[in-house]
Amino acid sequence: MTLQTQLGQPLNLERLRADVRALSNQTGKPVGFAIQPNPQDPSQVTVMFGAADIATGPVRSISVRGNTLVPSATLLAAVKTKVGDTYSPQLAQDDFLALRDAYRKAGYEISTRDAITFQEGALTFNVREVKLVGYELQWQGKHSTRDRVILRELPAPGTAYNQKTIQEALGRISRLGFVRPVGATVKSDPQNPENVTYVLTLTETANGIPVNLALSYDSLAGGLGGEAGYSNPNVFGLGHNFSLNAGVQQNEARQNFVGNASYTIPWLDLDFLDFRRTPTSLSFNVGSNVAGNNPVVQPGNTTDADKTNDRGTDTGYDYTVRTTGFSVNAGRNLSQYLRANVGVGVSQRTYFLEPVQKADKPAEGVTPEAAAALVPDRSLTTNLTGGLNYDSSDNAEFPTRGVRAGLSATYSFGRSGETLWAGPTCRVAPAPTTALAASWRNLGRDQPSAGLRRACQRRHHLRQLPRGHRLLGRRWQQPGGRPSDPRPGRR
Repeated sequence: MTLQTQLGQPLNLERLRADVRALSNQTGKPVGFAIQPNPQDPSQVTVMFGAADIATGPVRSISVRGNTLVPSATLLAAVKTKVGDTYSPQLAQDDFLALRDAYRKAGYEISTRDAITFQEGALTFNVREVKLVGYELQWQGKHSTRDRVILRELPAPGTAYNQKTIQEALGRISRLGFVRPVGATVKSDPQNPENVTYVLTLTETANGIPVNLALSYDSLAGGLGGEAGYSNPNVFGLGHNFSLNAGVQQNEARQNFVGNASYTIPWLDLDFLDFRRTPTSLSFNVGSNVAGNNPVVQPGNTTDADKTNDRGTDTGYDYTVRTTGFSVNAGRNLSQYLRANVGVGVSQRTYFLEPVQKADKPAEGVTPEAAAALVPDRSLTTNLTGGLNYDSSDNAEFPTRGVRAGLSATYSFGRSGETLWAGPTCRVAPAPTTALAASWRNLGRDQPSAGLRRACQRRHHLRQLPRGHRLLGRRWQQPGGRPSDPRPGRR
């Protein structure tokens, strides 16, 4: 017979196996091969075929036992030995390695104990799947992280050992930001080699000083600004994230202070229902921020036939808006790839007229009082949010395949035009006679209190009431005791 392995040709393992199979079938004996390198020229080898003196015979059936994770059809497709071939232990071992490769392709492992049996023509491959029975965590150096913060990211003990899911879990642990895996080994049970314990070595990452300081200058925002912040990504050793930032900045409306704080629980570790098995997050945010140098715009004449007059005009005045609010958000994994989140947030915007600066050029005829009337009213907004995120990508940082998609919706409601006092509120608007008028909702009282008077002055950025005027219920009283009607167009 002619062998596929030829003199002078590169050595090919598949051809050698085909030759072993052909020789076994022709001789009726289990044939194997050995390779002997040439001492004078390592690039040349001698291939020797020989028959082993062991029980053999024609293969009448081939089967796989013990497999639960990979289908039998997939495993048998990897077997090169066919029914009718003469049994060869070497070829059978190669076939078993092919079965192991099929398992490893899916991320699993199998034991080589009692792997092959051949009796009365029946060739059987015995598959013993490796099971993950537990973990051991070994820490390098001091640590504050609790073990369960790491263990909850790993596959549950008692499941099949899968290298792919282990690597995905190690990636999640690395992305926590405060620990780093530095080594891993697998330890087998001497009494039962198919049961393994995963030994993971970790160290806490050094984050340095958790305080940051910053100094900035922004000519558009008002000038110099400074900020100090504190952050801790592992509060109480539970993986909770806390951050706090406070700052001061120049502002013409004297709204100089800003601040934000957030607290995030990435995994609610509650011994209730399935919270310890299913990631459920909860976060809280609160803050107050300022944005200055917003132009005060006077609306156009919407009744003019010439539509070019509908455009608003810049009055030359600016205002500052302070946004203060808080929010609560929660998220939960619905499946391996799908996550849902809901949230509620409340924000209040308060507006402050900025004093005229030397470089400002107010529009002709626009007084500070008239500009104050154009500043938006305080508003309160509530946002209800919800969303779904789908991510089946194979890598969080550098995906090569998979799908990422998101769907979100927000419903907002609120109010604008009323200040949030427990008692009376006021609104300032221009009037032809006094250049300033006020309307009162006094909750049944005719005379505003001193506290309300001061509150209204602060609301409309007045150091004092117009000279010679005092508040009487719903009207201004002019010098001489003559009351004036605050409504525009009335005296």
